[in-house]
Amino acid sequence: MSKEERADRESSEASEAIDISDERDWRVVGKAKPPSDSGRRSSGNRDAGARGGSAARNRQARSQPHAQETTHRADADRGIPDHRHAPNTGAVIVAMQADPKKPSMYVLAVLPEGSSEQETLKVHEDTLVGWRLLKGRRLTAEEWAELRKEEQKEEAYRAALGMLDFKARTKSELQKGLKRKGFSAEAIAGSLERLSKHGLLDDAAYAKRFAESRVSSQKKGRRLIRQELLQRGVGKQDVEEALEDLDADAERSSALTLARKRWPGIKGKTLRERQMKLLGVLLRRGFPNGVAYEAVREAAAELPPEEEADWEESSYGEMDHEDMDI
Repeated sequence: MSKEERADRESSEASEAIDISDERDWRVVGKAKPPSDSGRRSSGNRDAGARGGSAARNRQARSQPHAQETTHRADADRGIPDHRHAPNTGAVIVAMQADPKKPSMYVLAVLPEGSSEQETLKVHEDTLVGWRLLKGRRLTAEEWAELRKEEQKEEAYRAALGMLDFKARTKSELQKGLKRKGFSAEAIAGSLERLSKHGLLDDAAYAKRFAESRVSSQKKGRRLIRQELLQRGVGKQDVEEALEDLDADAERSSALTLARKRWPGIKGKTLRERQMKLLGVLLRRGFPNGVAYEAVREAAAELPPEEEADWEESSYGEMDHEDMDI
């Protein structure tokens, strides 16, 4: 082979080698193009980021159950029931015992289905008998939810009875008191309805007793009594009916008793000034103008002759306790 032929052949092989190294030819034969240094660095960063994100997600997933459990324990400490297993699942009564502090109450240990954590529920003996709750009984999801709801109503009812045992209250006062104790609106409404049905909650009767007591024991008049009843949430109609039934003679007697008691302590430069101050005292206690005027007049008439009141009849029609200097 001549020198010229050998040169042409080497040139052709070199050309073919260049074509084979082309990127498209690497893809055709199924080989991956060798990555560059910058490509290797970018890929490494992506892999590290993926591994870091995955690790963070794993840590978060592992920490979530612990955080949720901590929240549930904190809720339990505040008296908030744990409803993680109810009312979506049924439950089984695994144990029960009488409450040593409250003889009429029973404590049930209940195991919700699909859970290893027992829950406790306090029920009244009436609920225990009515529902036929026995150890080993299985409650459906609906029964379990209804039992919890009914027992909250029963608990609200017992709380309301305790409040009424302490002192008489209006419907509005009971409602506010039960709400402060954390009962639901449904439980409060049910307990108030039950109390009314049994005659234990009657605003009209309360208003009448309240008015009579205020007149006889605290020496207050009907105007102040009306204000106090309205502040306690009694309806206007019940208030007016109670005031209409109020004994007028008892109110006049209370006004006179108060006038006689307060007169010695009333000071003034003149006798009339003392009388006007005493009149202001009676008006502020809620007595009507006429009742207050007559009480001061009778109290003044009982004074010794040298201190008899110089009371002008014409001044009665002009009296306005808001304009008095008292």
